[in-house]
Amino acid sequence: MREIQYPDWHQDNWRLLMDCLARGRLPHALLFAGAPGLGKARFARRLSQAILCRNRDADGNACQACQSCLLFRAGNHPDFKTVAPLEGKTIIAVDQIRETGDFLSLKSQYGHYRCIRIAPADRMNENAANSLLKTLEEPPQGTVLMLVSDKSARISATIRSRCQKITFAVPARETALTWLKPRLPAQMQEEAGVLLALANGAPMAALELAQGELMAHRRPMLEDLEGIFSRQADPVSIADKWLKLDAKASLYWLYSWLVDMARLGMGGADPHLANPDFREDLRKLIKLTDMKDILLNIDRVEKAILQLEGQVNQQLLLEDLLIACQVGRSK
Repeated sequence: MREIQYPDWHQDNWRLLMDCLARGRLPHALLFAGAPGLGKARFARRLSQAILCRNRDADGNACQACQSCLLFRAGNHPDFKTVAPLEGKTIIAVDQIRETGDFLSLKSQYGHYRCIRIAPADRMNENAANSLLKTLEEPPQGTVLMLVSDKSARISATIRSRCQKITFAVPARETALTWLKPRLPAQMQEEAGVLLALANGAPMAALELAQGELMAHRRPMLEDLEGIFSRQADPVSIADKWLKLDAKASLYWLYSWLVDMARLGMGGADPHLANPDFREDLRKLIKLTDMKDILLNIDRVEKAILQLEGQVNQQLLLEDLLIACQVGRSK
C-alpha cells in the first residue's frame, strides 16, 4: 500500500493529540482554528480515522488496512459523521446538529469512540449552535467532536470555551515551498513563490489557486481595475465579467491589490506584497488614484466580502463597489 505523506506543519499538533490519546486524555471537543488552506479539515479526518483504527502505527497513524479503516475510506464508517452546509446552502441548520445528538445516543459499533467533524463550524446558525452547546455540556462517553473553522472568532464564546483549541499556524516559507513545488505542474513550479504569496503563505490554498482557472484571468482583471481608475472602462460590464468568474475570488484579488497599493504608497524600501509579480503594475495604478481613496476602497471591499457571506445580490454588490471605486476619487 502506498505510504501516505502528511504535511510537516501538522506534526506538532499531531504528536500532541496522539499523546493525549495514548494517555486516555483526549478532549471530548476540539476546535481546529487557523487560516484557510492549511488542511485543518483534512487533519480532522486523519485524526478521526486514527482514533477509530484498530491497529495504529508507532506515530499514531491509521493502518489503512483493518476493517475500521476500510469502512472509513469507503465513507460509511458507522462511528464517524461529518456535518457541513447542505448542497446549495451556506449555513449548518439546527436539524443537522440534532442529528448528531441522535448519532451520539447510539452505542459505538467498532470500539469505544464516536467521532463527529463539523466544518466549517462558524457556519452554524444560532439555533444550531445552541443545540450543539447541549451536547458539549454533557457529552456521551467516548465522544470526540471536532470543530473546524477558518474564522473561529465567529463561533459563540460559550462553544469555544468548551473546546480545546488547536491552532494551525502558517508554515515557514521553505517548508511550504517544499510541500508545494512537487505538486505543481512542471510549467508552474517557477511560480510557486508567487502562488504562495497570493495564498498568504498557506500551501494548500496555493495549490488550489494553481489548479483553478482564475489564475489565467488575474492579469486581465488587474487591467480591468486600471480601466476603472482611469475612467476608461464600464464598471457594470466589469462587474458582470467578474461575477461569471467568481465573485468572492474577484473581491479577494481586488482586496489584495488595494492593500499592496497602500503598502507601496506608504513608502519603504521593499514592502512585503501579496502580489510581488505585479509590483510595477501596482505602482502605475497608484498614480491614477491617491492614498485616501485606496484606504477607502479597502474598507469598501472588506464590507463587500462580509456581505457575500449572507443572502445578497452579488451582481448589484459588485456593480455598486466598482462604481464607487471609479467615482469616489478625491482628486
